[in-house]
Amino acid sequence: MLNPETKCIIGNGLVIHLRGLMQEMADLKAGGVKNINERLFISDRAHIVFDFHQQLDGLNEKRLGGNKIGTTHKGIGPAYQSKAMRNGIRVGDLKDFDFFVKRLKLLVAQLKQANPDLVVDIDKEIEYYKSIRDEIVAMTTDTITLSNTILAQGKNILIEGANATSK
Repeated sequence: MLNPETKCIIGNGLVIHLRGLMQEMADLKAGGVKNINERLFISDRAHIVFDFHQQLDGLNEKRLGGNKIGTTHKGIGPAYQSKAMRNGIRVGDLKDFDFFVKRLKLLVAQLKQANPDLVVDIDKEIEYYKSIRDEIVAMTTDTITLSNTILAQGKNILIEGANATSK
């Protein structure tokens, strides 16, 4: 994002903590980085990491006791678990906010049933996502088509993965 000529894409296989992204964007803007919203593209298929996923990360570690795996408590594992269980919520679901709310309530109910110690203020969650919805939806796209268009134009794409970078 620091290079004004760069477009950044958050791809479809990823999970993304939108609250953290919004804070990172605010920090970059405060540091003078321009046109972030016009240069950042988020896959409509990327799954959302909610704060309660982070809470679950901690609860799971606590349950494991001496056998804990040492997660970062960022909620990545529980978010991928929601994705695999097909009850996760995608960034693109924000386009239809009523559908998003319905899915969010169902997800929270399922997770609370399996994790009675989980505390979620569903009204505050809904309020927060409603407040960022327009900004996030404006950056949401089919990033597969976008990436193929960029490649067809003969431009380079730098891909960053968890353990390596590829060109």
